[in-house]
Amino acid sequence: MLLSDTRQPLPELSDHKWRTTEQNPFEPAAPAPLWKSLPVFLLMLPLTALGFLALVPVSVVFFLLYGSLRGRSKDLLGKLIAANVLFVTRFRVKVLDYSEGTRARIFVSNHVCLLEAMMVVRSIGHIRFIAAEFAKKLPIFGVLIRVGDPLFVERVREKSSTVERMAESMKNTSYRHFLFPEGAYGNGIALLRFKTGAFVSGEPITPILLHYPTYTPFWNRVESSFFVQIYRFISRVYTPVCMVILPVYQPSEQERADPSLYADNLRKLMSFYLQQDLSVYDNRDSPNYQKDQALA
Repeated sequence: MLLSDTRQPLPELSDHKWRTTEQNPFEPAAPAPLWKSLPVFLLMLPLTALGFLALVPVSVVFFLLYGSLRGRSKDLLGKLIAANVLFVTRFRVKVLDYSEGTRARIFVSNHVCLLEAMMVVRSIGHIRFIAAEFAKKLPIFGVLIRVGDPLFVERVREKSSTVERMAESMKNTSYRHFLFPEGAYGNGIALLRFKTGAFVSGEPITPILLHYPTYTPFWNRVESSFFVQIYRFISRVYTPVCMVILPVYQPSEQERADPSLYADNLRKLMSFYLQQDLSVYDNRDSPNYQKDQALA
């Protein structure tokens, strides 16, 4: 199987039949009861405190230097801060790389957890990602996100400007760019319909798959707050993640001419390797999107 602890040959897609599901992709799993999570939280508290203490000086260096660095130095500092954040929140990421060192400038991934951009930076280095506007307001993490120089998106109000800003960034910088084409968090049972923003340029794409074998840290912002979500991370010994970097996807002429076709075909490829069905829902059905809409 592809999503395992060891790298296996990539299976063929030729005879696969994709399935569509109406299962709710925004339903959070029942949280661990307090009697179970609190002892782990208290047991791991010294490690948590040590991690947060280490995060302070690293974040200061990150804040002071990151914007002025270039190339490999920026990659190394990005990896350092990402590793520190993942240590504090105790995510253990196993990377299976099928890219053979050849990667496109655009990366896309499925989206479950608020720390997935950090997972990608930890593995790849500096990458300009598309972030929701609300992320600016997250305690501590919001500062780190802003220093990372993402392209912020107001999901409810913005339309074509996101595509235009990304095209400008691709033209004027040498940065890698990272997007979540689902446009919202999902609980991992199926892939949401993809937005077409990552596919309008017709550029090749490196797909990344994120799989959670024991615990799916899906964040429904209506069901739980940021601090509740952080508590759920640090009241576990650790959360294992399998990150699979697939070979570059080279679009056909038809896909370059039709972003919707390109998005649909890549979603099918990713669903095959994730062993997930295709959801009938999209980001507009997300309670997170609806919460943003109500506040707009």
